[in-house]
Amino acid sequence: MSEMQNNNPAPYPPDTKAKGWRFELDLEQISQSDTWALASLEIRPWLLMLWSVSWQQTPCGSLTGDDEIIAARIGMKLTAFKKCRSVLLRGWVSANDGRLYHPVVTQRVLSMIDVKNKEKDRKAAYRAKMSGIVPRDNQGTDAGQDARRDADGRGSDPGEDATGTGTGTGTSFKSNKDSSSSNDLPENQKFDDEFHGKAPMPKPEEPAPDTSEATKFAVALRKQGVKVTAVHPTLQIWVDRGVTMLQANEAIQKARQYKPHPEQIEMNYLNTILCEALKPKAAKSAPMPEVQKWHESAAGIQAKAKEFGLTQESGEHFPYFRDRVAKAVREART
Repeated sequence: MSEMQNNNPAPYPPDTKAKGWRFELDLEQISQSDTWALASLEIRPWLLMLWSVSWQQTPCGSLTGDDEIIAARIGMKLTAFKKCRSVLLRGWVSANDGRLYHPVVTQRVLSMIDVKNKEKDRKAAYRAKMSGIVPRDNQGTDAGQDARRDADGRGSDPGEDATGTGTGTGTSFKSNKDSSSSNDLPENQKFDDEFHGKAPMPKPEEPAPDTSEATKFAVALRKQGVKVTAVHPTLQIWVDRGVTMLQANEAIQKARQYKPHPEQIEMNYLNTILCEALKPKAAKSAPMPEVQKWHESAAGIQAKAKEFGLTQESGEHFPYFRDRVAKAVREART
């Protein structure tokens, strides 16, 4: 292993953590590296494990100088680790904190810190503006210009954060445009989507509709565990179409069969149930009268016997009479 002397300073603060920040592998960079070329097929997976484990340490991107602990963390036997140690730890250097750092992983950590600091400054500037720190009506004064520079994250001295407390990281947030400008939204959204799963708050373009009736409706629905606000588009449609609270209550009762308390009911789910309940029912046609067969009743047998000129003889039991009529019918068909 090529190690530098222990008097080399650590590349970043000892409390640096990834905190869910993902670590991506540059396959082209890895395949072209000398270490990858020197490593056998059996050792190559362990090289990637070293990077993965180091990313989860504190400080991020570092390893302890103890071979036994390194082997244990990557799940490798100590004897096997020592056998191929020169290849596994090739490129890792020792710092004055007693930990090992790899230049490729270190660069990833520094990039992460830079992006986090910029995002922190951007949010601080936005909060400062929203709290009224920037006296926009007095921008011509020295105080107004200083406050604007602080809130925008421009013109601040190194070491000061966007709030002007002088407790920043030493990296000021610089931009040619106002940090909360709509022109910055695509970049901010890319950051939030990729690393935090958030999107910037959309800028309202139209005035909110009159929600007086919708507000009452929303309050009543929320009391019954429906997740809805007065400006929910589905609720607006209900109000426009005259949906009553009675109809809504019936839909809620059906929904509660599958979503018992205290589980909340989503508005779109409730709307599906309501639409099904309000769907016009198809008119049921009157059932066709059943056609009774002639041999299933005495009247039918008498009528059929009359067609063939037959009568029940004196003392003849009715079953025998029925059989004679049936025989006459069969003979007539043949």
